[in-house]
Amino acid sequence: MAVISVSLMLLVGLAAAAFLRSASAALRHYVLAAAIACAAAAPLAARIAPRWELTGSSRVALAPGVGHIVAIDATEDAPGAPARPDPPPPSRVDIAALIMPLWYAGAAVALLALGVGLVRLERVRRRAAPLAAPHWNPVVERLCRRYGITRPIDLLEGDERAPIVTWGVSRARILVPAGAARWPERRVEAVLAHELAHVQRLDWLAQMLAESVAALYWFNPLAWIAARRLRQESEHACDDAVLATGVAGVDYATELLALTRAARRSWLPAAAIARPSSLERRVRAMLNTDLNRRPTTRTAATLALAALVALTISISGYGVAAQTFSSFSGAVQDQFGKPIPGASLTLTDAAKQAKYEVKADASGQFEFIGLAPATYTLDVSVPGFMTFRASLTTDGRDAHDTVNLAVGSIEETLNVTSGGPAPIIRSAPASAQPPKSRCDAAVTSCIDVPVKLRDLRPVHPGVDGKVVLKGTLASDGTVRDLEPIGAVDQAQYAAVVTAVREWRYRPTRLDGIPIDIPVTVTTNFIAMPPPPPPPPPAPGE
Repeated sequence: MAVISVSLMLLVGLAAAAFLRSASAALRHYVLAAAIACAAAAPLAARIAPRWELTGSSRVALAPGVGHIVAIDATEDAPGAPARPDPPPPSRVDIAALIMPLWYAGAAVALLALGVGLVRLERVRRRAAPLAAPHWNPVVERLCRRYGITRPIDLLEGDERAPIVTWGVSRARILVPAGAARWPERRVEAVLAHELAHVQRLDWLAQMLAESVAALYWFNPLAWIAARRLRQESEHACDDAVLATGVAGVDYATELLALTRAARRSWLPAAAIARPSSLERRVRAMLNTDLNRRPTTRTAATLALAALVALTISISGYGVAAQTFSSFSGAVQDQFGKPIPGASLTLTDAAKQAKYEVKADASGQFEFIGLAPATYTLDVSVPGFMTFRASLTTDGRDAHDTVNLAVGSIEETLNVTSGGPAPIIRSAPASAQPPKSRCDAAVTSCIDVPVKLRDLRPVHPGVDGKVVLKGTLASDGTVRDLEPIGAVDQAQYAAVVTAVREWRYRPTRLDGIPIDIPVTVTTNFIAMPPPPPPPPPAPGE
C-alpha cells in the first residue's frame, strides 16, 4: 500500500504543478516539494492515520479453530522405529517473496549512487580554497539582508573547470571556478543572487529529499519525474529572484549562456546555476515579461501545505483498510507454549481458488506475505498433533497470531472372530518402559507417543457387528470414559469395555509431562464360517 500512497501523492503534486502553470515558479516548486515530503511520510502516516472505509469494515482476526483429529500411529517414535521424514517443501512460488528482494536491491544501488555523489561533494569541498575576493563580501551581505538569510555562507574556489554549485543547510557553501575573483560586477551580482536564492529557499534540502524518494522507489517513474520537475522549478524560481533584484533579463541571459559554455559536465548532488539541459527554457522564461515572478506568500504556502497534508492523511487512512496486500505471521506452539518446528500451514481462498503454503522454521515461526483481502481457511498440520483449522479474514493490514496445537488421538482397530482361542492378557517386556522421557531436555515441542504395555482381546459375544467407542487415554496409562458412537449392541459394548479396562499404556508425554489424549477403539465382531464337512470316504474303503 505504501507504493500506492506514494504514487498518489506524487501524482497529485505533478498535477497541481501543471494546474498552476500560470502561477509563479516559486509556488509550483513549493507545491512539488510539499507533495514529495508528504509522499515520503505516507508509509508512516498509514500507521497513525485515522482509519476510514468506503464499505463495511472488517478486521484481521484468527477465529478459534476446531481440531480435525489426526491419528497417531501407535508405533511412531517407538524405540528403534525409523524417524518420520519432514514434509516436502511447498511447491508454490511466492511472487511477493521474489519482488521484495529485487526492490531492496534496486533501492540499495540507487541510494549508493546518491551516497557516492555526496562523498564526491565532500571531496570537492576539502580540495577547494576560500575565495579570495574581498569585493564579493559586500554583495553577499546585501543579498543576505534582502533574502533574510542569517546562516553562515562559505564562498569556495575550485579549479578552472569547477561547476557553480550550492549545497548545505545549516551552513551553506557556494563553489565557483578558479578565476571567479576577476569576474565583472554584473556576473558576480547574477551568480550570487541566484545561488543565495537557493540558500534562502532551502532548495538543496528539498532536492535531496526528492532524490532519496526516487532512490527508494526507483521503479516508480513518477518519483524520477517529480525530482526532475522539482529541480527545474527550483532554477526558474531562483531566476525570478535574480530578476527581482533589478538585473535585466537580457543581461542575465547573456551571463547564463557564458557560464553554461564554460561549465564542466559533472554531476554533483547540489543546486547548479548552469545546467545545459534546461538552459533554453530558462532563457525563454527570462525574456518573457508576462510571467508571474512573485515569491510564494505565507498564506499560499500554508494553504497548499494544509491541503496536501490532509490529502496524505486521507489517502493513508483509506489505505489501512483497502490495502491491496498484507501479511500474516506468527508462531506454532503446543499446549505448553513450546515451539513446534516444521509445521505445514496452508491458507485457502475457496472463492478465488487460491492457496498459499508455508512451513514453520526451526523456532516455530511462519509468515504469509502478499495476501489479498479475503476470507481464508487456515489449516495447520504436523505429525503427532491435531490439524488446526480456523478462519482468517484479511482487510489489508498485517496480522500476527499464535497457533496452539493439541496432541492428536490414538486409534485401535480390533478384529474379533467367533470360535477363536480364549483371550489372554499380554504384557510388553520391561524394555518397553524407559525410566525417563526423551523430551525432558527438549527445547522445542516433543511428544513421547503411547506404547501399549498390556493387552486383552474382547470375547466374541455371539453377535456380529461393529462397535466404535471414544474415550480418554489418561495420563496414568489407563483408558477411561468410553462412550459409544451411534447405536450399539449392549453385549458387544460390554465385551469391548471389559477388555479395554485391562489395557495399560506407557502414557503420552508432551514436553516430558504425562497428558490425557483422545482414544478411539473400533471393534469388528466377525462370525467364522463352520468348518467344511469331511470328504466322503473313497469307494472300497
